[in-house]
Amino acid sequence: MGCTRETWEFEQENILEQKGVLARGEDPLNKRIDEIRQTPLGKKLFGGLSSISVKVEYDPSMPLRTMGYIGGGIIRYGSGLQEPVEYLLFHELFHVYQTKEKAVALRNNEIEAYVAQYLFHKILIQLM
Repeated sequence: MGCTRETWEFEQENILEQKGVLARGEDPLNKRIDEIRQTPLGKKLFGGLSSISVKVEYDPSMPLRTMGYIGGGIIRYGSGLQEPVEYLLFHELFHVYQTKEKAVALRNNEIEAYVAQYLFHKILIQLM
């Protein structure tokens, strides 16, 4: 499936998934996902995620104002995310990209993710 496919399927527990494209649906992060996808760096990131099944799930057991990549293409977030959410979401998507061909996260991955998040921030400022 390509990144432009626009069919979305509901799964149990209100989780949305589409192979190769970050899930969209009734989730409050929809707008942020679309905003990331429209940026030059976001387009490249989503191109790299085209072969991965990515899920974004609300998890009430997560600490307040947190989001994290737990592996297997799953990003979870808790209540009370603070604006701007795009940077945190981009950061976690970058972790999905980093580990798409390996199962273990490395310390360097965190550094790379923060550098990518910084570059994403600079691009968003230029677009405003």
